[in-house]
Amino acid sequence: MQKIRKILVGLDFDRNQALTAGSRTAAKKALWLAARTQARVDFLYSKDKSDEDEVTEPDAASDVTKSAVDSFLSECGAKPADSEFLIVDEKPWLALTRKALAGEADLIVVAKRNYSRKDDRKLGSVSIKLVRNCPVPVWVINPTHTDTHQCVLAASDLSSVGDLATEYGAFIAQAEECSFCVVHAWQMPMELQLSSARIGAEETNRRRQEIAKAASQHIRGLSGVAELQSSMEVFLACDTPSNAILQVVEKKQPDLVVMGTISRAGLAGLLVGNTAEKLLYELDCSLLTIKPEDFVCPLRLE
Repeated sequence: MQKIRKILVGLDFDRNQALTAGSRTAAKKALWLAARTQARVDFLYSKDKSDEDEVTEPDAASDVTKSAVDSFLSECGAKPADSEFLIVDEKPWLALTRKALAGEADLIVVAKRNYSRKDDRKLGSVSIKLVRNCPVPVWVINPTHTDTHQCVLAASDLSSVGDLATEYGAFIAQAEECSFCVVHAWQMPMELQLSSARIGAEETNRRRQEIAKAASQHIRGLSGVAELQSSMEVFLACDTPSNAILQVVEKKQPDLVVMGTISRAGLAGLLVGNTAEKLLYELDCSLLTIKPEDFVCPLRLE
């Protein structure tokens, strides 16, 4: 798993200028992870609300919000002096993404919004834009879940970014001492489809089993996964990735799904593969998305 040294948390405040429940949950999870990775945690609040799904309360005063963050950190046993609290005027997803581009964040943590004008999606517009554009992993926290995960699910396509997503999931599951599942969907190779009638059902099934066995061995052999062998499950399916993932989600009810996004090298804007894009509109749980090495962010530092 890639080393996490800097975590940046996007915050929001309610009408009483106190941290929202979602922001508190996101910040707690960031502090939890920082304690296990020796990472620094900073916080960012954007006064720009033009991307929000509903009209929010008026901007909070900077001195009041800073006091609220300091009180929260003290409550969590953290030292306010060890963290920076930033207040910006630009759109929150832009500000967070620019910080990542500048090397000031290895991980972005935000909370899911509790509402949306669009009933067909599970993430607010800020979270969706971060997942699509931000060059570092983005952890979108569901504030309705308990502080401790019961089940973590990683989705893998056996690519390098799929392997990294599996390693992230294994790390979190081991730290939480919770159950860990990996799902991999594979498509029937064209040559096997074409030859199935000739070689017969028995030989076709044997070759399908070989594909599944090789996938299982690949997943179980990844760094950081071996320690979880006795407590992890691997789900393999000859199906579309989105269908396979949703079926396992329905069965296991994970608190967190970890998955890679697919980008096309050198082409800014083609940032999220079909599987990840579809699941943004389907998953209720927390979501941690990992970017591939060839990810091309459409933004540039000025």
